[in-house]
Amino acid sequence: RRLTDAKSGLMQALTLYITISVKATAERDILKDLRSKPRQRPPECQPGTRVEILAKCEAWSKDLDAPNILWIKAAPGAGKSAIASTLVTTLGIKKTRLGATFFFNRQETAAVTASTVWQGIAYDLARHPTIRKQLADKMNKEEIDLATPNINTIFDQLIGEPLSKIGTVSGDQSPIVVLDALDECGGLEGVRSTEFRNLIRTLAAWSDLPSSCKLIVTSREEAVIARIFTGPRTPYTIDLLIGEETINQSTKDVQAFLSQELGEITKEYSSLPVGWPGVATIETLATKAGGLFIWASTAVEYIRRGPPKENLEEMIHADITMGMSALYTKVIDTAFRDAPSKIIQESQMVLGTIVVAREILDIRTIAELLAIDLSRVEYICNALRPVLEIRKGARFRHQSFVDFLLNQQATGSALQIDTINCNQILADHCLRVMTERLRFNICEIPSSYLLNSDVLNTLSSIEDYIPSCLQYASRYWVDHLQGIPPGEETIVGIRYILKNHFLSWLEVASLCSFAHALQSILIPLIAWLKINNGGSLIPFATDMLRFTTHFIEPISSSAAHIYISALSLSPTSSEVKKNYQDRFPSGLVVCTGGYRSWSPLLLTLRGHSGIITAVTISPGGDRIASGSEDNTIRLWDAETGKQIGQSLEGHTEKVNSVAFSPDGRRIVSGANDNTVRLWDAKTGEQIGQPLQGHTDRVRSVMFSPDGCRIASGSDDETVRLWDVETGEQVDHPLRGHTNWVMSIAFSPDGRRIVSGANDKQSVAFSPDGLRVVSGSHDKTVRLWDIETGKQIGRSFEGHASFVLSVIFSPDGYRIASSSGDKTVQLWDVETGKQVGQPLVGHADPVGSIAFSPDGHRIASGSDDKTVRLWGVESGEATVQPVEGHADSVMSVAFSPDGRLIASGSGDKTVRLWDTETGKQIGEPLEGHTRSVNSVAFSLDDRRLVSGSDDQTIRLWDVETKKQTGQPFQGHTDRVWMRQYDYGTQRQASRWGSL
Repeated sequence: RRLTDAKSGLMQALTLYITISVKATAERDILKDLRSKPRQRPPECQPGTRVEILAKCEAWSKDLDAPNILWIKAAPGAGKSAIASTLVTTLGIKKTRLGATFFFNRQETAAVTASTVWQGIAYDLARHPTIRKQLADKMNKEEIDLATPNINTIFDQLIGEPLSKIGTVSGDQSPIVVLDALDECGGLEGVRSTEFRNLIRTLAAWSDLPSSCKLIVTSREEAVIARIFTGPRTPYTIDLLIGEETINQSTKDVQAFLSQELGEITKEYSSLPVGWPGVATIETLATKAGGLFIWASTAVEYIRRGPPKENLEEMIHADITMGMSALYTKVIDTAFRDAPSKIIQESQMVLGTIVVAREILDIRTIAELLAIDLSRVEYICNALRPVLEIRKGARFRHQSFVDFLLNQQATGSALQIDTINCNQILADHCLRVMTERLRFNICEIPSSYLLNSDVLNTLSSIEDYIPSCLQYASRYWVDHLQGIPPGEETIVGIRYILKNHFLSWLEVASLCSFAHALQSILIPLIAWLKINNGGSLIPFATDMLRFTTHFIEPISSSAAHIYISALSLSPTSSEVKKNYQDRFPSGLVVCTGGYRSWSPLLLTLRGHSGIITAVTISPGGDRIASGSEDNTIRLWDAETGKQIGQSLEGHTEKVNSVAFSPDGRRIVSGANDNTVRLWDAKTGEQIGQPLQGHTDRVRSVMFSPDGCRIASGSDDETVRLWDVETGEQVDHPLRGHTNWVMSIAFSPDGRRIVSGANDKQSVAFSPDGLRVVSGSHDKTVRLWDIETGKQIGRSFEGHASFVLSVIFSPDGYRIASSSGDKTVQLWDVETGKQVGQPLVGHADPVGSIAFSPDGHRIASGSDDKTVRLWGVESGEATVQPVEGHADSVMSVAFSPDGRLIASGSGDKTVRLWDTETGKQIGEPLEGHTRSVNSVAFSLDDRRLVSGSDDQTIRLWDVETKKQTGQPFQGHTDRVWMRQYDYGTQRQASRWGSL
């Protein structure tokens, strides 16, 4: 019985163990997408050095009453990274203690995002079962979106929430995260980079975590970092002093380091006496180091790489004030003393490549990229071993040497590095490598039935077919084009690649797993060609983008399907197809059906978690701002469709309206929390306090043309003016409406405001500013005289349902109206008669319309989820219905040059379209909210118009802030308005929105 009981207990224990193990394995498998590439830690402190500082750090780690952030700051080379690396060992991080680390290196982390940093840290923290279970459950249910550009959401979901749920821990077991060399996040751009700004914002949120959750940050003392670490919860700070401020312990630590390292050199030479070079010499070197471990380390490597006695003598007898620049100059002068000019030139190329390369390269790849003999590259790198490591790729021992190479005015070094020249050289060599090595079926795939995963499993090494130099060139050639002046050789090289090797290049992208980065490669290429006289290459490169976007799934899954699917099934009008199809005569041929042109959908901007209620374009046309029911404003790149920075957070309820300032530097927003808020468009930070005064939700906001004032309309039935600089309300609210003020706008001269209220459907000024047209629920369109306030002529009748939107043509001779009867109708202003037949095609009510600036086309958006383009003269659709939205199209607008249309929808997306082809592209327009209706300004610079639930239209004088005359009366139902700002030549940049 005892044996049976023991066996039963053992089986139960085994079953439980297996269950837990299997579940843990399954959870780890779910979390594998979080895992980041392993990174080499910097060397640790020499034993016996930095004892006092390490003791302070250890005491802080155990003190639950201390701030939960430790900031170790110092000048470059003071040994911050060595301390951080040592703490990983002494504190038992990832061994006896829960924790994670990320060591930034400017060369390695140029392409690292803030999101990937926290993802990797979350993966390490998931060794804790509670954290692992929570993260695995959420990721399994797809509640965590790793692709979201909102870094605050990533931090909260991956770090903040899990750490808050692990319960109370003792001081010696508190979880610790180490972020080393924070200032090197973002590559060469450093603290100026977007990724650095994104990451630094999340650090401020760390102080909100439990005090047992510890964070160690090391960095230079950058002002932007110091600002984050100021306030009521400042971090525990350790300042590593150097130079004249060096504390005695630091000097002793440098002496200990020098003694240890020089002792190792002594062992390599039997001629050197024991104890060489002596205590006095070591003290002299330590004094020269001035507390900089990087100086001491570089000096040791310099001594090691030559006759040790001779090199040591040089160091001892050098200028006592010898700093890092002088030391680096000596290293270079010694390495290339009496070197021929060709070696100097090749050294500049090699060092420049290491500086600007987008990833760490081994010396063979560098040699093949630059077409320099491998032995010469080895010679150059070996000569620079005091400052250069070549194990696991060529990298500089310290970032201060990169600063030295780039700061030529301060150095006068023989090796002058100019990043523009380096990128030019590397771009040309990337084009050369692709020209020489790209070819059809580069991996010699025997069958088109094989997916890439099958192909790669059969290859001993992908580099046997696609060498690392070709992989690098194919991935980063466009990166190196950016910012360089165009050269004939460069343009010729690009033309050859595009016209002869585009499909082979796609093979490399497919097999080397960067197919999903093709869009981010081709969009900058097109932009570069446009500003550098790319000529006929521009439409070809644009078609390449359409080709890759449309067929991204087959391209990424199978290199063979680039030819048998993508090329065969691309539209007959495709430039890529025209150029390449005759080279592959055995491919599939579409006999009937198929595409004549590309699908109109190009970009979908995703990120909001609620319906998009407002969208506007910056004056420069390069950015889009959107507001949403998720209480946030987001900024988007108009070319790539990617979110810029973090969401602008501050509103506590739905955002109804957003607008850019005329100079594009600020954004104003209005929301259901009754506030107006001002934002810095570059940093995303809120400017000052919310503008408070409205007693109900804010429906519409707008800047004055000079950018000095903001107007806001609210459900409290008022319009208010605000001073942009002070945030104070200007005078009293404008009163007169008897219901919600839904829309407002300034006149071009900034002296008047027009407002539209919930008594409306649509109103607009004529271009001459003398008449107003209105559309109503009574199915009519009416024209009004501004001076008399009386209706002009008879109502325009023809719609079979309520009128949703009315606008004047830019020349003022015609009016367009849209209706719930699913049509758009044109009217002659003078006769009041309908022009031509109704524009029929939509399957649901048409809620928004816009004239093109030249007045030759009309765009319409409907509840049938489509946008349509019509010729004004022909009355016919100029392109196929623009499809892509999954819900009603709430607003449409033309760009100032008439080439683009932006549409906003209830499907939570904003989409951009080309007016000539119906294809979507990345240029958004002046923005609108779903509930914000456009308004028109009087061009005589005297009056503004508004509508109300009292079935009237009202005029306002901005100068006096009083209503002018009596309300215009005549409508028998609410007048719904659509905003429409007609531009003039002097005000063309503000040409309006619908």
